[in-house]
Amino acid sequence: MACRAREAGVDEALLADAEGLVIEAAVSNVFAVRGEAVYTPPLEAGALPGITRACVLELLAERGVEVIEEPLPLADGGAAEFHEAFLTNSLMGVMALTRVDGVAVGAGEPGAVTADVRRAYAAL
Repeated sequence: MACRAREAGVDEALLADAEGLVIEAAVSNVFAVRGEAVYTPPLEAGALPGITRACVLELLAERGVEVIEEPLPLADGGAAEFHEAFLTNSLMGVMALTRVDGVAVGAGEPGAVTADVRRAYAAL
């Protein structure tokens, strides 16, 4: 998997379930923004219970952002359904996810929610 990601020239590989819904990334948790809500796969679906994920969930709650825990339809063009997306882990903190399988997430640039969460996480 890591070799295929490197060959594709990407920084991270997304992992999907049997239905093609993204559960997590190889070394990160995944979040996506649609409307006023942030979506992230639930632990019950197989997402890793990351420390950074837990901190980000708290930061979002402090900001009054609705979080919906469900697997994400990011593959097969589904990334276009979201305004922005980001990955989290303890080493990189919060990193924007701008493309999935060559499809732009939102405008293909880091969004406002990602920037806000990144700043708040860095301040911890």
